[in-house]
Amino acid sequence: EDLGLADRHLQVLRKQGVMVCLDDFGAGAASLAYLQQLTLDVVKIDGRYIRELQHGGRESTFIRHLVTMCGELGVKTLAEMVESPQAEEAVRKAGVDYANNFSDRKSWYVRNEGGFDRVKDIELFLRTYSHSGN
Repeated sequence: EDLGLADRHLQVLRKQGVMVCLDDFGAGAASLAYLQQLTLDVVKIDGRYIRELQHGGRESTFIRHLVTMCGELGVKTLAEMVESPQAEEAVRKAGVDYANNFSDRKSWYVRNEGGFDRVKDIELFLRTYSHSGN
């Protein structure tokens, strides 16, 4: 309930090098209030939006604006459940920074100019991209 107190605790962890990620954004309790009141490193976008993103429509608009808002706040975005080349293309076009394949939890991707680069080791991924400005 007290997001100010929660944020103060999260900032202690961030100062120790811990990356703070808001999981399942857009589902349940992960609301805009969290994004507004917590200092985060990454917002992980709920997979139900990603599955529908490739079809355009409301989900596409929502994701594009969420990515823009996060960028303006200095927060990276991570798309979960990127399970097809079409979903990958839609996520890339939306400007999402990172992607994860739900069916293969060891597959992590970082956006580049032409698509996504696979990062095989999640610990290397986190060390490389947390607090680095990438």
